[in-house]
Amino acid sequence: MGLSRKLLIFLMVVLFFLAGSGVLLRYAVLYIDRQYETLDLLKPMNLELFDLAVVMSLITVESNFKTDAVGPHEKVGLFQLTPEEAKKAGLRIAEPLSFPRTTRFNRLFELPESGEAIALDERFDPRRNLEVGVSRFLDDKKTLIRDFHLTEKNASFFAVAGHLMGMDTLYVFLKEGAPRGRKEFPVWLKQYKGNLLSPKAKKRNLLILDEIFSSLSDDLPVLRERLKRGRPSLSEYFQSAKLAVVQATESEKWQLHILMGGCFFLLFAGLGMLLGVAPSRGLSFSFSVILIVALSTEIIDFWAAVANAKNYHPLDSMGDILGTISIPTFSFLIMRKIKLQFPDFM
Repeated sequence: MGLSRKLLIFLMVVLFFLAGSGVLLRYAVLYIDRQYETLDLLKPMNLELFDLAVVMSLITVESNFKTDAVGPHEKVGLFQLTPEEAKKAGLRIAEPLSFPRTTRFNRLFELPESGEAIALDERFDPRRNLEVGVSRFLDDKKTLIRDFHLTEKNASFFAVAGHLMGMDTLYVFLKEGAPRGRKEFPVWLKQYKGNLLSPKAKKRNLLILDEIFSSLSDDLPVLRERLKRGRPSLSEYFQSAKLAVVQATESEKWQLHILMGGCFFLLFAGLGMLLGVAPSRGLSFSFSVILIVALSTEIIDFWAAVANAKNYHPLDSMGDILGTISIPTFSFLIMRKIKLQFPDFM
């Protein structure tokens, strides 16, 4: 193969790779921008920095800052408000409810304008959703301080714990002698053998509490800097690219697996051609690398999900693997076909 053809193929591969990277960066931009938009809505509520960090972490767990997030049990929006919570707060909700029965976030309404969704269900309005969610959090916190004489930070911890497991369940635990410290309570809960929480729910609650509170000391300086700066920095976009891909909605994630698999396959194949590796050998090597990486990544993700009591189905992993190797497989078969019919071409 001539040098000019090699360079042409390599340039095409680089352009395709840059286009794919641009798509990934776009999702990173959306992910960070959603956080700053939420932070702007929370500023007028005058939360203490510690409580603001707790609320931001809770929203990450609940909806990942997606204003149109729809979860199980007909929960909607940033704070995943139930119909009962919304009605109690005077919000308008969609009737009749026709939510997808799934643990993954999905769209309730495929509407062209977000205003139309808000007109049907005010839980899609980020400001109203946050007002109700933060008000509930602060009310729960005040009640816990009054009833159990907790410190401010411990009350914030138990307000989140009550949100996760139900305030009635939490009150039973505290009245039965559970420790009233945010460091001691998880240790006690881990040993709990009663019927108020299933082992799976207990494990999930412990995981979320640890996820929210274990890194708060690191989150506070970052949050303070974000409040001071008021807008995202370029480094934040790049640092969040991987997390943005992981947290993408299922349809986007499916598309991204295809895109990433194709990008890296063609990049490896193009580099091989540029370095003078036989095309058939380079294609085989590239395909093998992508397949091994896809398989090992999904196996690790699956077992991590099982260990963390997450609702993760093997078919999800299979779908991700098939998406990742779809373009490499198609490209590999096409190239092999060309080689068989036109040996001199390659």
